Amino acid sequence: MASRWMMLVSMFSIAGFVLTRVLASPTSLSILFFGCAVTALAVLLGWTYALVARTKDQENCGIVFSMRAHILLHLVPFSYVVMQFFIEMSPLTNGLFLGPLMLFFLTGRNTWRIMSEQFDWKMYRLFYRGNTGLLTVLPILAILGALMHEGSVGGEAFKRVVLVYSYGHALLIGIAVIRIEQDIRNRFQVSTP
Repeated sequence: MASRWMMLVSMFSIAGFVLTRVLASPTSLSILFFGCAVTALAVLLGWTYALVARTKDQENCGIVFSMRAHILLHLVPFSYVVMQFFIEMSPLTNGLFLGPLMLFFLTGRNTWRIMSEQFDWKMYRLFYRGNTGLLTVLPILAILGALMHEGSVGGEAFKRVVLVYSYGHALLIGIAVIRIEQDIRNRFQVSTP
C-alpha cells in the first residue's frame, strides 16, 4: 500500500520537476519538486531492495544478486543528474561516469532479461532493450565527445541521453516497483520483516 502512494508521489514530483525545467519556472518550485522526487525515489528503491533482500529462494539467487546490484547502482545515473546542476558536464566528466554507467546498464540488462523470461510483462522487455541500447550508444557518444573538443557535440549528446533516460526511468520506477513487488511475492519465497 505504501509503495502505491510513493509511486504517485514520485511520478507527480518527477513530472512537476520536468515541467518546471521545461517552462523555466522559479527555481524554488523546481527545487521543491526535485526534493520530493529524490525522496520518493529513494523510498521506492529502498522498499524494493528490502523486498529483494528478503527473498529466500535459492534457485533464483542470480536474479536476487543482479536486482540488488542494479537497485544500488541507480545512484550512478541519479548522481549524474544532480551533478549537472553544480558543474558543467564535460567530455572528461562524461568519461568518468562512463564506466559506472556501463555497469548500471549491464546489471539492468541482466536483471530485465531474467525478469522478462520469468514474467510476461512488456515493460521488462522494454527495460531490457533500453539498457542494451544504452550500452551501445553511450560509449560512442563519450568517444565523440572526447574527439570533438570544440562545441562538443558528442559530449552534449551524452549528457542529454543520460538526462532523458534518467527522467523517463524515474517516471516509470513507481509503476515498475509495484509490478516487481507483485511478481516477486507471487513467484519467490519472501520472508516477512
